[in-house]
Amino acid sequence: MPLKVSLEWLREYIELPEPVEELADMLTLSGTEVERVIDLGVGWDGVVVARILEAPLVDGSDHLRALKLEVGEERVQVVSGAPNVAEGDLVPLARPGTLLPNGVKVGARKFMGVTSEGMACSGVELGISGEADGLLVLGREGPTGQPLSELMPPDQVMVLETTTNRPDLLCHLGIARELSALLDRPTKDWHGDPVEGGVGDVDGDGPAAALH
Repeated sequence: MPLKVSLEWLREYIELPEPVEELADMLTLSGTEVERVIDLGVGWDGVVVARILEAPLVDGSDHLRALKLEVGEERVQVVSGAPNVAEGDLVPLARPGTLLPNGVKVGARKFMGVTSEGMACSGVELGISGEADGLLVLGREGPTGQPLSELMPPDQVMVLETTTNRPDLLCHLGIARELSALLDRPTKDWHGDPVEGGVGDVDGDGPAAALH
């Protein structure tokens, strides 16, 4: 499974004035391939956090669902064919007029006679992932209606393919130490306490878990 490394998190361990493209080239030449760089937050204007309240099937369809969403004080309906729809989940909602990173302009449309007031998004539509296996789930706790960029602040993320003989590179601190050696630059003094379900917890239900 590729490792996603946040540039903002790396900067907590080491000074990195270099552009992400230069760091990616440096890591790739050293044997840790950087598959791509994700510009997190670009094209998210108009994307907000919504909670799925209900998800009935559209009449006559065996896979399309008319999602009833809570968006702050509003109630919004969108049609989705995603396989992982679950009541209570927080998901990104692109409002009509939004131009997504993949070039799709979102509008109000009808599917089998049911109006869809926007689009519930996967990681592909948001430029986070190259493959979509359903909606991007942002957890189950928290308010709705706020911009997605407030929940997941803008960042640049390197997608790395590490080799089996380098288990030391399977975390942000390991990558920081690798860059320290490549740049001949010290890492910062850092002491942290473990957290459960926090931003670095792949198995948690916080927003960062959606990146993995």
